[in-house]
Amino acid sequence: MAMEHAQPRHRKDDEQFAWPWKGVLVNVPTEWKNGRRVGEQGNHLRDQLSQFCARKVIPLWDKRNGHTRSAIVEFTKDWIGFKNAMDFEYHFEAQGCGKKHGKGQQYHGPEMFGWIARADDYRSYTPIGYWLRNYTDLKTIADLKNEEERKTGKLEESLDKRVEAMDRDVQELEHEINRTTQLIGKADEDLKKLLQSQTEEIHQIQLQELAALEKEENAMMEQVRATEILLKLEEEHQRETKFTLNKDLELRKLMLDKQALEIELKQLEGELEVMEIMPGEEISKKKRINELRETLKEKYESKEDMESLQKILIAKQTAHTNELRPARKKLIDLPEDDAEFAATVLYSEWEAQIENWAATVHGKNTEMISKDNEKLRELKEKHGEEIYTLVTKALDEIDEYKPFAEDQGGEIYGVPELWNYKADRRATIKEGIQYALDKWKTNKRKR
Repeated sequence: MAMEHAQPRHRKDDEQFAWPWKGVLVNVPTEWKNGRRVGEQGNHLRDQLSQFCARKVIPLWDKRNGHTRSAIVEFTKDWIGFKNAMDFEYHFEAQGCGKKHGKGQQYHGPEMFGWIARADDYRSYTPIGYWLRNYTDLKTIADLKNEEERKTGKLEESLDKRVEAMDRDVQELEHEINRTTQLIGKADEDLKKLLQSQTEEIHQIQLQELAALEKEENAMMEQVRATEILLKLEEEHQRETKFTLNKDLELRKLMLDKQALEIELKQLEGELEVMEIMPGEEISKKKRINELRETLKEKYESKEDMESLQKILIAKQTAHTNELRPARKKLIDLPEDDAEFAATVLYSEWEAQIENWAATVHGKNTEMISKDNEKLRELKEKHGEEIYTLVTKALDEIDEYKPFAEDQGGEIYGVPELWNYKADRRATIKEGIQYALDKWKTNKRKR
C-alpha cells in the first residue's frame, strides 16, 4: 500500500474525537473460509502502518460472520499520538481513501479506507461504534488542553508545595545543624573540662599514692632496720652459744663471713656492670639493675658498719689506754700513805700487767696464763677476793677473744657486748630483742 503525506488541515478546538486517539480502518482484506470471514492479523496490519507509529491494530470480529472487515488503530495518548493519527487520516484522504470516500459506499476493491475516530463513529451502531464506546471517551481539543492545563497547574502547584516543603525542610535542617553544632561545641568543651578535671584528679591520686608508697617504704625500711637489729641480736645469741661450744671456731667464722661479704660485693659489682651493658627488655633490665644496686647498697652498709664498729672499739680502747698512762705519771707525785693513791697505783700496775699479757697473746705465745701463778696468788692474799676476781675476769675475756685478736692482726682492745647496766651483767637475747622492738615502735610514733 502506497503511503504519502497530505498537508494537515485546520481542526476546530470544539470538534470531538475518540480519546485516547484511535484510527478506523474499513474494507480490510478478508476471505471466506469454512463459512466464516477471516482476514489478516493485527500485527501484519500494524507493520503496514509503521510510518504512523501505531501501537496496535485490533481487527473487529462478529460472532456469527467472523471478521467485520474493519479494525481499530491505536495511537499514543499524547499530542504526538494525535499528530500521528492525523497524518494517518491525511494519508488516506490523499489517496482518495478517506472517510468521505468510503463511508456509506459498497466498495469491494482491495484498498482500505482510514480516518481518525470522531463523535459520529463513537455514536454509530456498528462494530466500530460499539468498540469505541467501550474503550474510549469523546473529548475536544479544548477539553484536552484544559485538562492538560489543569494537570499542569496541579503539577506546578504540587511542585510549588514540594519546593516550599523542601525549603522548610532545608531551614529546619539548617536550624538542626546549627543546634547540633552548638551542642557538639558545648559537649567538646565539657569533655575538655572533664578530661582536665580527671587529669588533675589522677595527678592528685598519683601524688597521694606516691606519698603512701614513700610512707610505706619508710615503714618498710624501719622494719628492715628493726629486722636487721633482730637478726644481729640473733647472730649475737648464736655467737654466744657457739662461743660456749667453740669460741675459737666462731671468731674465725666471723672473719670468713667478712671475706665472703667482700667476695659477694665484688660479684654483685661485676653482675651490675654486666647488666648495664647487656641488651634486654628495658623494664626487666631496669628492675634487675635497681635490685642489684639496692643489694650493693645494703652490703656496703653492712661492711661499713662492721669496719666502723671495729674502728670505734679500737679508738675507744686506745683513747682509754692513752688516758690512763698520763694519769699514772701524775699519781707518782701524790703521798704514798693516801689510800686513793694506793688503789690507783694498784690499778695501774695490774692494768699494765694485763696489757703485757695481752701483748703476749698477740704475740701468739701458746702458753696459757695460769690463774695460779705467783703474782695472782699475791694479789688475792694481799687485797682480797674481790680484786682477785676482777683481774681473773679480765684474763678470762682476753683468753675468750684471743682468736679475734689473731684474725685482726692487732692489739686486743675488747669486743662489743650487749650489756644490761641496771643488772650489771651481759644482756640476754630476749632483753636485746625487747629493747630493739621498743626502740623501733618509738621511732615509728615519731614519724
